[in-house]
Amino acid sequence: MLQLRDTCVYVVKNQEEIVFIGTTDDIDGAEKRHIETDQQFTDVVAVTDDLTADQAHQIADDLMTDYVDANEGQTPLYNN
Repeated sequence: MLQLRDTCVYVVKNQEEIVFIGTTDDIDGAEKRHIETDQQFTDVVAVTDDLTADQAHQIADDLMTDYVDANEGQTPLYNN
């Protein structure tokens, strides 16, 4: 089965601190959702593009694992 390659992995930053790691097929919509929930942030950055949903979720999971390992078991602020 053909999978669409329309998904990206993105991070939300407040200054230089990563506060969210996620996946989306609409980066503008993702930024809008973070604004609507009053989350404090300075930037929404797509770190990949043109992935299948499965690929994007795997990369996001890997990024989350790396983040948790580097931050003494803490997750990004808005992923809680």
